[in-house]
Amino acid sequence: MSNRVIHNIGEIEAIMENLAREIIEIVAEQVLKDFQNDYIAKVMKPQPNFYRANRNRSPSFISSWEWTKLKKDATSISKTMFYNYEKTKSSPHYFDRLNPPYKGFGIHGSEHPSSNDVREFMPDIMNQEHVSDAPVTFDRPFAYWTQFIIQYVEGGKLKQLVDRTAKSKGLVLK
Repeated sequence: MSNRVIHNIGEIEAIMENLAREIIEIVAEQVLKDFQNDYIAKVMKPQPNFYRANRNRSPSFISSWEWTKLKKDATSISKTMFYNYEKTKSSPHYFDRLNPPYKGFGIHGSEHPSSNDVREFMPDIMNQEHVSDAPVTFDRPFAYWTQFIIQYVEGGKLKQLVDRTAKSKGLVLK
């Protein structure tokens, strides 16, 4: 930051607000990348290769997590991470063209007790530790969201990221 003459408290508030917004945006981008790569991707079965091969080509559970726009109120500036199930599509019979054991399975669909289209329920379904014997599914060796909160948030990784980003912008948070 360059030397600057500040005339009133309003200018200080505006400078700090802009700095906070910048830090939040940088941190949010990194948090999302870490969440997708270190938590969501690690509960995927390697077969069929569709899950890995299509990750960057079509919206999937992994790529459907995003942030709200920054929200400012009287005392804070914040963003919220959420799962946007409308970015995905449901193809309940996608794998019917394949030979067994994949026949009868789909993408975000298949046979599920609550609905043939489970996109809206995916975060809850996926946050259950469960090793599946179904050929087309996630193995879920850990509850990804619970583990993310415990390791990343409570474990201090988020605070380290915020501190490092703030420091790169000239701030030291205490």
